[in-house]
Amino acid sequence: MTQTPAALDQTVAPLFDAMKAWRDQGVHRLFMPGHRGRDDGAIRELLPPEILALDLPSMEATDSPFAPAGCILEAQRLAADAFGAFATEMLVHGSTIGVQASMMTALSPGEGLLLNRAAHMSVFSALVLANVRPRFMPTTCDEVVGPLPTTAAQVEAGLIEHPDVRAVLVTSPTYHGLTADIRAIAEVVHRHGRWLIVDEAHGAHLSFLPDHHPRSALDLGADLVVQSAHKTLTALNGGAYVHVGHEAAPLAPVLRQRLNLLRTTSPSYLVLASLDLARRDVALRGAARFAQAASRAERLRRRMAAIPGLQVLHRDRTPEGCGLDPLKLIVDVAGTGMSGFDLEQAIEHHARVLGEFATTRTLAFALGPSDDEAAYDALVEGISRLAPATHVPVSPPRRDCFESPPMVTDPCAAVYAPKENVARQRAEGRISGERITAYPPGIPLLLPGERITASAIREMESLREHAHYVMAHDRELRQVTVLV
Repeated sequence: MTQTPAALDQTVAPLFDAMKAWRDQGVHRLFMPGHRGRDDGAIRELLPPEILALDLPSMEATDSPFAPAGCILEAQRLAADAFGAFATEMLVHGSTIGVQASMMTALSPGEGLLLNRAAHMSVFSALVLANVRPRFMPTTCDEVVGPLPTTAAQVEAGLIEHPDVRAVLVTSPTYHGLTADIRAIAEVVHRHGRWLIVDEAHGAHLSFLPDHHPRSALDLGADLVVQSAHKTLTALNGGAYVHVGHEAAPLAPVLRQRLNLLRTTSPSYLVLASLDLARRDVALRGAARFAQAASRAERLRRRMAAIPGLQVLHRDRTPEGCGLDPLKLIVDVAGTGMSGFDLEQAIEHHARVLGEFATTRTLAFALGPSDDEAAYDALVEGISRLAPATHVPVSPPRRDCFESPPMVTDPCAAVYAPKENVARQRAEGRISGERITAYPPGIPLLLPGERITASAIREMESLREHAHYVMAHDRELRQVTVLV
């Protein structure tokens, strides 16, 4: 990876163009994949022939992500230029591999990572892959918007308390669209001589919003930023970017090395091409399209807020110190007397609208430039009909999230240690051998290596009653996996 030129021609899509040019040569294919770009079987029910013929492997014409020297190198230079990075890598495994490689880049085995417990599951997998030690900051929860973003004060306190910390990881935006004060956090992290990783999976569009909205972490001083281009841009599922900030240029070659330990030698070139095209799209017309999308989203917010029983999260009503992604619509439905889960099912069944996710109290909708206005109309009409407003006064209390149990064994050692399953009631005092996570809100109740406390067992009992989805060896939580 080399430094991005000051100005590049963003009208081109070098990887996509190279793939089309090779396809149009009409070369007979006696190489993988097995469909040969023309199979007349079931695969053509999924992809038309002109797209199937673009499903190519790494070869001279299509370059290679492992050591790009041609069209992929140029596509990544263009992406870095468009997003304001020193260097950019295109990923086909989603943000997961970007988060994992970033942690392996900024940290060496045995070093500490300062993080909020409300992180994506890829972070906890990377604790094992990178063999680093988690140092958790307090996690504050809000009844409506769940875990709140990390603050600069929390980072400062964590860095003072844990001198072994080499990097800080922040999730921004959160799943509910709340953004952290990345500029202030970056100032603290860099003053302490540490690296800042930002999981910006839900914020690939932030650089292209009007100025009065939250900005991308790349604009605010982060060192490594991971974005899911498939979440808010137009890339295919699995398409993501990991960016290196200009002040973190020495990390660029290390990042490539770490990614090459993780990525497949058979990447989907359709996903890679979609990243090339998504970059071209936002570089040429992203500002205009996202400004229009934000304006449409604001109109939808006002329409939803006018429905009795609903409270809609607005940037002027966010928790102190937080920004709000204008394209994440969060609706508090407590005033209707229905749970978010019940209302979500009713809206999907009767109005044929399905949002991003629901909690016991909220509905969340991901909005964007590609939305159909008819979907907004159907949502407003459907929820107006279906929500039997009871006008319950709502003033959500803020509370601390579940307190992290003591970590007595490094996660990496715990994952590979011998294990057994015991009844939940007999697990107190044992060391967890698994990760137990409930959705919502997605915060791990237990991680491998943590001591199982009485309060953790009580939380498990509560999860059986209230969690929408539990990720654990035993989803009913009758048994827990522990170290022998």
